[in-house]
Amino acid sequence: MKRMLFALVAISVLILAATPAGAIDDNAGTAGYSFLKIGVGARAAAMGNAYVALADDHAALYHNPAGITGMRLAPDWGAATPAVRATYVAASYNSWVSDLQSGFLALTKPIGEESWLGASIQYLSFGNLTETDIDGTVLGEFNASDFAFALTGAKRFSDNVSLGLTGRLIMESIQDSTSWGLAADIGLMYHLDDGRTQIGLAATNLGAQMKGLTESHKDELPLKIAVGASHRLEGLPLILAAEINKATDDGVRFSLGSELVSLAPFYFRAGFSSRRHDIETGSSSDDWSGFSGGLGVLYNQIRIDYALGRLSDLGTVHRIGLTARL
Repeated sequence: MKRMLFALVAISVLILAATPAGAIDDNAGTAGYSFLKIGVGARAAAMGNAYVALADDHAALYHNPAGITGMRLAPDWGAATPAVRATYVAASYNSWVSDLQSGFLALTKPIGEESWLGASIQYLSFGNLTETDIDGTVLGEFNASDFAFALTGAKRFSDNVSLGLTGRLIMESIQDSTSWGLAADIGLMYHLDDGRTQIGLAATNLGAQMKGLTESHKDELPLKIAVGASHRLEGLPLILAAEINKATDDGVRFSLGSELVSLAPFYFRAGFSSRRHDIETGSSSDDWSGFSGGLGVLYNQIRIDYALGRLSDLGTVHRIGLTARL
């Protein structure tokens, strides 16, 4: 099993590295349902979305479905906190750029001894948009929105290996036009024997648009492959995470994240994503672009998370999330 795992990881890294970033950049933004690339979870966002190998809360339903087998509210310093077999509910809200608003609702529940089920809803609202004719004359307003409804199943096959699978229905509405598609995510989580290191691998948005916004055109989905590792340092109160990924309509990207865990019930996080290069404008606003940070507070059976990120001239992005163990 270990040989198979490391072979899969090696193959994924080779695939990610084999295509020059410039070759993919030519297709930047050409896939449909781009809201699926925004990411979910304030904790994950604060850690630069370096989450494929750390995913141990509701955000696993987005980043790596295998991660829900390790659901927990917060880790302890020095040892991996055992997953608590309980039902979890979570919600997060994202104040995105240009007044766009997105959110995520999630429910996870254990079944049997080593299996979990999850359900989630992801949405993006564009708000009220101004409708004009070809001459710029204002005709009124219209709405646009995106939704994704998902069901997830995951199973721990041994102390080391967990696998997860997600099925997703995607819907988009722009004024009187609608489209829909089907997608699947496949995830693997490998826990090393040291109890402090995890390797994650996920392929997300495998599928197709079944009906386009017009009869003559269907968009591709933003298929993404991600591989990464997370490690709880021995002797230091830090969790570190790293991820490299590639989407079909994007270049190879990497992200790094960290979490200070010794000050429980407070958890401090910071991260960096190489996506900053996509939005740099050469202005002073670039200085903190790509960096993120945030904190979490644990109270009884509830964790509240906040994340802050800077997207150059596009502005500051705020996320807030709440997770409860029932």
